[in-house]
Amino acid sequence: MRAIEFEYPVRELDYKIVESRKLKLYVFEPEIREEKRAAILFFNGGSFHKGSLSPLQFQHQAHYFSTLGVTAICTDYRNSYDDGFSPIQAICDTKSAVRWVRKHAD
Repeated sequence: MRAIEFEYPVRELDYKIVESRKLKLYVFEPEIREEKRAAILFFNGGSFHKGSLSPLQFQHQAHYFSTLGVTAICTDYRNSYDDGFSPIQAICDTKSAVRWVRKHAD
């Protein structure tokens, strides 16, 4: 697994484990904590072609939304960077990420 280093503080949460690969949510939390607040998930595009795209792609947007009081999440999922990748895996992982966030919304 490649190392992902953000320019901003993030909280890393595992939302799914596939074989030995831990899929993570990188959470940008607002400074002011409210009981209920909106959340937005970012999924890097272009995952079907080899390239350098990663959850880092939307770190600046995620940080910006967190300054507005929104919990912003950059999502790691299997893509063309992973050996034996198929688009079905990416779709399953993104659906799992959304389910995990909904389940743990509180």
